[in-house]
Order: sequence, then C-alpha cells, then structure tokens
Amino acid sequence: MSFSQSDFLKSFFEYLNENEVRYAVARNASTLPESIPGSDIDLLIHPADFRHHRSAISCLAVENGYRRWKCYRKNHSILQISFAPDHCNDPELVVRLDFLMGGIFWFGLPVLSAEQWMAGRVLKNDVWQIEGPLMIAATLANTWVYGGRVKERYVHELAEFPDTGKQETKNVLKNLFGDLATDRVDALSQGDLSYDCQAMRRKCIFSKPWKLLGVPLGLAGMVRTLLARLMHPPGVFVVLHGPDGCGKSAVSEGLKSSCADLFSDILHFHLFPKPAFLRKLDGRSHERWEDRQKSANEWELRQQTRGTLRSLVQIVYLTFRYWAGYLFCVYPALMKGKLILGERWNLDFLSDPASKGIFLPLGVRRFFYALCPHPEKLVLLTGDANAMAARKIELPSEEIARQINLNRSLFGKSRRTVFVDSTVEFEQTLSQVLCAIIGK
Repeated sequence: MSFSQSDFLKSFFEYLNENEVRYAVARNASTLPESIPGSDIDLLIHPADFRHHRSAISCLAVENGYRRWKCYRKNHSILQISFAPDHCNDPELVVRLDFLMGGIFWFGLPVLSAEQWMAGRVLKNDVWQIEGPLMIAATLANTWVYGGRVKERYVHELAEFPDTGKQETKNVLKNLFGDLATDRVDALSQGDLSYDCQAMRRKCIFSKPWKLLGVPLGLAGMVRTLLARLMHPPGVFVVLHGPDGCGKSAVSEGLKSSCADLFSDILHFHLFPKPAFLRKLDGRSHERWEDRQKSANEWELRQQTRGTLRSLVQIVYLTFRYWAGYLFCVYPALMKGKLILGERWNLDFLSDPASKGIFLPLGVRRFFYALCPHPEKLVLLTGDANAMAARKIELPSEEIARQINLNRSLFGKSRRTVFVDSTVEFEQTLSQVLCAIIGK
C-alpha cells in the first residue's frame, strides 16, 4: 500500500470529478492535488452528493493506505473528517477535510448559498475551486457574521484586484449586507479592518427577512451538534506518566509543536488543570510547595511520613481537584476538538504516593484512583533507570527503577496504555508517542 499524501489527494479529486460530485475548494487550493497548502482543505460540497458518496470516500482512503481517524461537526453545517496514514505517525501526512455542506450559515440563516458558490467555481489542475472576488467575498461574509478578525492577506488580495474585481466583490456582498458592504469594502481597500459586527448581522437578516424561517432549523442543528460533542467529544486526552527524569516535559513540548495543525488547540498541564475559580487556592499551594522544597531535597521529603488523617485529607482534596479540572477545563476542551496533554494526572496515587504526601494502604489508594476520570491514552515513559537518574539527581537510580517496574505492574494490562522508551534518541521517543495518538 502507498502512504503518499499526494496519491491519496489525486485519487480523491479524481473520484469527485469522475462521479460529477458538486464541490469546490473554498480557499488555499494553489498546490492541490499534489499537497495541502495549509493545515486543511475547506471543501464546499452539495449535501445530497456528500450523503451519497461519504462511504465511498472512506473506502477510497483505505485503498490509498489511509483510514478515517477523526470525524466531528465543527458546527451544524461543517463536518470535519481527518484521515491518517496506516502504519505511519507523521502528522504532516494527515489529511483534514472540512466539508461545508450547503454554503455559509449563521444560526440557520443562509449567508451564502451553495448555488452562489458553484456559480463562481473554476477548474484548475483538475480541482474545482473558488478564487478571486467570490472567494474574498465569501471569506469576508463569514468573518463579518461570526465576528472574526479580517486577515490582512485577504485585504492585500482585495487591494490587488482590478476595479472590475473589486466591483464583483462589492456586488456579492451588497446582495447580502446592502449598501453597508460597499462602504466596508472601500474601507478595507484603504487598510481599515474595523467593522460593526452587530450592524452587519442586522443587514444580513433584514436584507431578506424570509431568511428568518431558517432560524429554528439552525438552532436545532446547534443543539444536535452540542449533544453529539457532549456524548462523543472529538478531542483526545493523553496523559504522560513516568518517574522523575523520564522526560515528560520535553515530550510535551515536542508534541505541542508536532500536533499544532492536527487539533483546534492544545491544552497542556502538569498534575491537573487549574480552573479560574481555584487560582487563589493554587497560589497558596504553590507558596507552601516552595517553602517545602527549601527545607530539604526531593528524596528526603518523600521519606517524611504523614499520619493517616492528613493523608486522607490530602487524597480527598486531590480527587476534588482532578474532578474540578476535568469538568471545567478538560471536558470543555475535548468538546472543542482540542488535544489535552497532561503530565502525571492521578497515577501517583498508586505509583508514587509519597510525592503527594499520601501514606495510605494500596486498597484505599486504588479506590480514590478509580473515582477519578481517566484519559483516553496513557503513555508510560520507561527506559534505563541510570539515564533517568542522571537527569534527576535528587532521586537514586534504585528508586527510579522501582517506579518503572511498579508502573508496568500497575498499568501495563490496560488497553489504553502504551509503553515508550524515553532514554533513546528524542526523535524516536516523540515518534512513538505520536503513534499512540494518531495510530489505531
């Protein structure tokens, strides 16, 4: 099987053209079908054609060595499908397709219909695409109704249009927003990016009042999208765990760079995320932690035992913090399709309780561990204990080796656990972790 992104893209657009699928690439089509010029492909497609050919597109991906990796609704009219190559973990080979079905909508109001898009498409390099005045008009319309920021590169493109191109842009937008659009296009040509979002929305609504009939359907679509994301969040929750010195922070930084184009955003935290309403409490905890670190080194602190009552209060408090962080930070981020990178999470309840000041029987710690929410992927960083001890001189190699073996016995049987050697070359370690995220 081939793992060439170019072959997959060529087969994909060849299939669309041969089957006369009504589609058009909205923007960033300059290098298609050889490669993806941006991070994804915005593909306007007729809803009826998409329903008819959706399963065939997935089969086409399999024939080219790809598989469907992620699929979720960004809103009620945009469906994002990501295809990842089989047996390969290179993020640059992932193909993300945003299917815009039926045009641009705002709360069910049709801003720019599919028919208007299709009327202005042109065939270049065997790819139907939108370009020139219609592309700029569609981008501005979408930005104005959703309250986004006008990107300067589109302003530069508009400024380079001849007078006929600028007039075409004005005509499309005037049909949507009335005379207000003409004034804004003239202002953009002069470099003024500001606009009144509420005024643009009112003009869009009242230019054709019959559009209001689509609001109930739009609200129903929003509810459906919200429920779908609530039941099946499109994001990925990954926890990196291992003894001190295994390289959790370095791997996290590498993942943030490698996965930037695969997810809408990346949330990274150590131990647990910190909701805004608990920030003051976090400040006090950090001050106590700093005072504790000044009193002795890390290994000496772990030898200082606590009584049962203090340990119980500590584990109850940490369980509360894990749930608070999950409900107010992690799960909302998962619903938005983000990558959540956590270090340690609650696994120290079992593998290294002394680092959290917990001295309780294993059965009690297992109970509180089971009470907490668990990640989708657990990456256990292992390797040579002596190499890790060289990175973390506060802990003896014997203690690190003990934690490595304990992690294997405690978490090794779980299907969501992946073992990665973090004492080899960093690129090799990062590749293995990427495989855990993107792989099957």
